[in-house]
Formats: sequence, C-alpha cells, structure tokens
Amino acid sequence: MTLSVARQRGFMVDEKQAKAQDAQVYGAFVRTRELLQAAPKSKEAERKLDHLMVDPAPMLGYMMAGMAASKQKSDELTALMAQYVAQKQEASGRWTCNAARPPLEASEFSTTALGVYALKIYASTVPETGERIAKARIWLLAATPRNTEDKTFRLYGLHWANADSESIAKAITDLLADQHDDGGWGQLPALASDAYATGEALVALHEAGSLPASDSAYQRGRFFLLNSQSPDGSWYVPKRATTVQTYIEAGYPYKNAQFISISGACWATIALLYAVEGPPSAPPPVKSAAAAVKATTFKPSAR
Repeated sequence: MTLSVARQRGFMVDEKQAKAQDAQVYGAFVRTRELLQAAPKSKEAERKLDHLMVDPAPMLGYMMAGMAASKQKSDELTALMAQYVAQKQEASGRWTCNAARPPLEASEFSTTALGVYALKIYASTVPETGERIAKARIWLLAATPRNTEDKTFRLYGLHWANADSESIAKAITDLLADQHDDGGWGQLPALASDAYATGEALVALHEAGSLPASDSAYQRGRFFLLNSQSPDGSWYVPKRATTVQTYIEAGYPYKNAQFISISGACWATIALLYAVEGPPSAPPPVKSAAAAVKATTFKPSAR
C-alpha cells in the first residue's frame, strides 16, 4: 500500500523487490486454493483455513487491500478469497476480530471496513455483494467507536460502503476531534501521540474524507510526524499487543516493538507522501520509497 502511493506521487521504488513481495503474498493463497474451494460446503475445510490464517478477517482484509494497491487483477483465486471473506461476515453485518493485538488486530471497525473493501474490489459482480455491504454499513453507523483505530476505519468503512455524506462528515469530525495539541493522534485517548495513530488518521482523512494536505489539521499532523521521526528514517511506536509468537528479527529497529513500528512507519510515510510533490516539480527522483520521507524537509523558518 505504501509503495503504491509512492508510485502515484512520482517516486521511484525497487520494482524487483516489490514484485517479489506481491508474488509471495499471492503464492501464500495459491497454496490454500483447495481449501478455499471446499470451504463454502465443508466445515472441516473452513476450520483448517481459520487455523492457517489465525485471524481470517484482518489477515485477509489487509492482504487483499495490499493486492488491490498492487493492481492485482481479479481471477479465480481472488474470487475464492472474496468468497471466504463473505463467508466470515456475521449476521450483524460486521466482521469479527479474534485476536487481541492492538491496534492492528483488535478492532471490528477495521475488520469490517477491510471486509467491505475486499468485496467491493474482488466480488463486485457477485449478486449478494451489495446486500452484504449494505449490512456492514448499517453496523458501522450503529456501532460506537472508542479509539483512533475504530474512528479511522469507521471513516474508511463508511466511505467504501457509500454511506451518506452527513454520516461521513460526522465521522470526519469525530476523528479530527481527537487530534492532540502536538498535532498527532494517540492510539487511545489517554496515550501520547505516535506515528501509527497519526499516520492512519491523516491518511483516512485524506483518502476517505477528502481532507486536503494543505488543511491546517493535516499540516499539524505532518509536522508531528517529521518531528518524531528518528535520524535513520524510522519511527518508534510503543508495543501494546501481548506476545503470541516466538520473536522474529525483521531488521527494523526497536526489537519487540518493530512490528507495530513498521506499520506505523507505513502509515506515516503515506501521510507524508500525500503532503509533498513528487518529481519533476520536486528535486530529482529519489531512489526508494523510504527515501521519499527524507524529501519532506523544511527550513527552520517554515516550522
């Protein structure tokens, strides 16, 4: 998703690496093709899929959002994946979240919004899709968001589900109301601002709420991200999730907090990309998406 925005903004990315990542994601689902085919009629196949994916709604939701960002065309496999997404929708219209790994895997607003997006992109021709999205929209309008993750994805969900303009305007206002004095957002009302919450709030406000990057609220968030970025280009986001698997070193700083910090850096980078002009009006093209963040520098007087 981050690389996609970098391309749109005119920055160069490592296409070889990006394609390898796309292939790895797609390949992971190729290996589950038989289970995906059997799941609609076999509880055992569905159980095995649920076990493989651990938490199907957020995993599939984010995977398919990434595939859509990479322009993955609809095919038999994406149709099977969308079918499985539809199968996991609750009667209430929402998609549940089984894990408790905040903020990424703890919100039914994010799982529901991503479920809507997956169906909208990869199951638009399926007759029942419209009804499923309508049920999700009703749930999103009735449920009460409690934190930045909830409010961010309520806005996304209402936008993707074609909610009325008044409801979307209220979701925008609710999200803007949580902006801190330092320009950032915290994951919870009582927590300090961080790159994850600030980045996702800004990106949702821009993409789903049509808030221009020139808006004063966006600019305040932008300055927070710039001022909280480490000299090496990374951002530190404190870990809140309970450890549920063996530690894996991914090469990003911050040890046990690297997973959420990577996610925060993605949101922050997208937010900053929307706030700068890419080449050729900017300086010569940078060599990577990560370096795009370095291009968002300001003279001291501009701060």
